[in-house]
Amino acid sequence: MALVLGKNSYADLYEAEFYFENRLDASSWTSVTDEDRKEQALIAATYFFDRLNWRGVSSSLQEGVGRLAWARSGYFFDPVAGRKIDFTDDYEFTSTYSGVLNDSDNLEVFLMLPREIQILKHATFEQAYHFLNNPDTLDTVISPTRIRVGSIELDKLYRGGTPKKSKIAYDYLKPLLADGFGSRAWRRTN
Repeated sequence: MALVLGKNSYADLYEAEFYFENRLDASSWTSVTDEDRKEQALIAATYFFDRLNWRGVSSSLQEGVGRLAWARSGYFFDPVAGRKIDFTDDYEFTSTYSGVLNDSDNLEVFLMLPREIQILKHATFEQAYHFLNNPDTLDTVISPTRIRVGSIELDKLYRGGTPKKSKIAYDYLKPLLADGFGSRAWRRTN
């Protein structure tokens, strides 16, 4: 499947290339020469994020297309700005790439995006990088482990592999997640 901005990915390949052109330690991205593989990583990051528990309510205005979790209505507290920011619920995903890598116009266009979309795009880049840097991240390896103590024997299935989430991506996303971490766990309130 080809990457279609706003339908199956929150960021396009050109935006990602510009981001990684300016990021320290980006060799896991820049060493990949297959553009399809990079697009697959961006799509996988988007689908991975769409399973999270976000603040607000999805307000996709694009009828008849795949519905992503963003754009949303609601608000979040931006720790960088130090204030509450309302989501731009009518946002339609467009590329911020102006046609030239390292062009200051790319940064200016990016900075004109709603703050939550800036955060979401940065997190998508970082999660895609994590998937490329850890190729077995999406595979769950289940290996049996047998423990024997005297006459007691236990079998346990161990889910190994690399953690699926990128710490950097989740640090970006925390203000946008319903509980700050994306967990759907129940909590005792009394």
